[in-house]
Amino acid sequence: MKTKTILLIIGLMLLILVSGCTETQQNNVGTPTGNETINNQSETGNTAETNTANDSTETDNNTGPQDDQETDNSGIVQPTPAGKLRSPYACDNSLVLSTFKTVFGNDITISKKPAPYGKTITYMTCNIIQKGAVIVQLEFHETTTLETALNSLEDEARQIDDQLFESTKETLDLGEKGYYFYSSRTGEHRIIFVDADPLQPVFLIIRSLPGTEIEESVVKNAAQTLEGLI
Repeated sequence: MKTKTILLIIGLMLLILVSGCTETQQNNVGTPTGNETINNQSETGNTAETNTANDSTETDNNTGPQDDQETDNSGIVQPTPAGKLRSPYACDNSLVLSTFKTVFGNDITISKKPAPYGKTITYMTCNIIQKGAVIVQLEFHETTTLETALNSLEDEARQIDDQLFESTKETLDLGEKGYYFYSSRTGEHRIIFVDADPLQPVFLIIRSLPGTEIEESVVKNAAQTLEGLI
């Protein structure tokens, strides 16, 4: 009897011991250790810092000043406005031809006047030709300053006064300054004026040839057309 009682007590003690161990293991399942908690917090902190840094970088990249090429003040010469001529001037310029065709008709051609034999011309002379005859000559003299262009104008005016027989002179409201000459003896019309181009002033001569009986309105119309192109 004593032996059975002792065995029963031992069995109950073993049962209680096994039951306690099992409960302890179940309570510990899924619970992170102290080190794991620290690591998780560290990783979370690094991720937040990384995201914050990326957000800051994106903000910096998007808030900087934007360049506007249309308002560039760097001193670079801007493209020539549409419908305007710029140096170097050429007789075969498509803008010159198309513009003067609207004035004188589609049957005109424009050609460069050859340089005289043995001489080199440092300016450009263009003949506007209609029905095989030159109706108007356009002459471009490029200069470096407005003062130089105006001096060239006055010098040419003095030469015309001396050389164009029985001529009259008239001041024109054309460009910066201009003159109109007409010779009753030769029938020539000459217009000279300066265009005060801000980049490169130019001195221009527009004239009819002697004996061609070109009307004054034709030459003046050509001068006004050329002024509008430069």
